[in-house]
Amino acid sequence: MNRYALIGLALFIPLPWIIGSSFHYMLIMMILYAYLATAWNILGGFTGQLSLGHSLFFGMGAYASSVVSVYYGFSPWLGMLVGGAVAAVLALFVGVLSFHYGLRGPYFALASIAFSQAALTLVLNIDFLGAASGYKIPLKPPSLLDLQFTSKLPFYYIGLGMLVALLLITHLIRKGQMGYYFMAIRDNEELAQGLGVNIIRYKLAATLISAFFTGIAGTFYAQYYLYIDPRDVMGIDLSIELALFSIVGGTGTLFGPMIGAFVLTVIGELTRSFIGAAFSGGHVMVYGLILMLVIIFIPKGIMGFIRGPNR
Repeated sequence: MNRYALIGLALFIPLPWIIGSSFHYMLIMMILYAYLATAWNILGGFTGQLSLGHSLFFGMGAYASSVVSVYYGFSPWLGMLVGGAVAAVLALFVGVLSFHYGLRGPYFALASIAFSQAALTLVLNIDFLGAASGYKIPLKPPSLLDLQFTSKLPFYYIGLGMLVALLLITHLIRKGQMGYYFMAIRDNEELAQGLGVNIIRYKLAATLISAFFTGIAGTFYAQYYLYIDPRDVMGIDLSIELALFSIVGGTGTLFGPMIGAFVLTVIGELTRSFIGAAFSGGHVMVYGLILMLVIIFIPKGIMGFIRGPNR
């Protein structure tokens, strides 16, 4: 990452103190969605595999970490690793079944939707996980170890740290041999295979890495809300939003998904505030309009526009 990017990220450190506590929720959602979009981008942007089922990894990460914390006394910090590991195992299952049979493009997108919605249906009928009523996490005394606080501010800085760490990891992946293989698969899968790239192995690697970090975010979400609504964390809406953030910001770029998430989250929250009560789902229509404008006028996304036509 260049120094300008680091300076830009550093500006987020004092931001909560500048804009006031009434906007802390929106800032936290911006950071969370930027993190999720960056994780999605490893598979959907760098490797070119359009996943519309990432809510599966997010939701199961949230459930797995919460269960081991509530029933087995694990710290949520350790629960993050458990949630990420469970998401990675599920990603291995989804990837092996999908890539072994040569699914890609719209077929992989449809398969990812099918897996996520099948998992949602299953969770809605498991009493141990709260079924359709959702899963409640017990309130504990404020503690960094238990990831429970009296204000939203600590979650902002924890989320910001997670985002910076993921951006650094993504940067290292993109600049390494694995990243070049990912992008070769994205640009021309047949040619990459002809040059000796193990297509299935690297697709699986991208899927596992993307799912692992998505599952970690599930723990953050669960501890922030202390409640898991299965339809919110595993519904198709979340999966589509992650793809939209990346497309609008610029898929396959380091900062594009983050920028797309920031822009659309702010627009979505403002839309809900002004017309949400009178017109339910208005933010979805706004997202759709923005997506159409981006496809027509800046098909490479916001980052593509910033870089210019020759880069």
